[in-house]
Amino acid sequence: MKYILIISLAFVFSFSSCFDEDKFENTRQGNFEALWKIMDEHYCFFSYKDVDWNEVHTRYAARISENMTNDALFTVLGEMLAEVKDGHVNLVASHDVARYTKWYDDYPYNFDTKIQDNYLGTDYGIASGLKYKIPMFEI
Repeated sequence: MKYILIISLAFVFSFSSCFDEDKFENTRQGNFEALWKIMDEHYCFFSYKDVDWNEVHTRYAARISENMTNDALFTVLGEMLAEVKDGHVNLVASHDVARYTKWYDDYPYNFDTKIQDNYLGTDYGIASGLKYKIPMFEI
């Protein structure tokens, strides 16, 4: 009987986890908090880049509203990530990629940029690797 108790306890403890994951609500504020915390815990260059990530939280949390559209939330979250000024930090959705554009602007092109500048400018979207812009026509 003693051995069954020991084996049972060993079984229970071997399949229990000490890992406690934070739970965030699937709301605008919850998604903001989840993204901010992921960056806070995993991005290692804040001090190197002299970014006060807590101050960024304060500034951007004030911009989050449960009434905002998905596109507006995506834009705010992308702007928050751009604060780290890192071309490798992107927010990807099926309709666009939020990115730190100045990193790309300084990268040397292997094509004539006049065409892209003329037709796309800098406020274009990216989906599936393609750059696009929906023209706004005045009537």
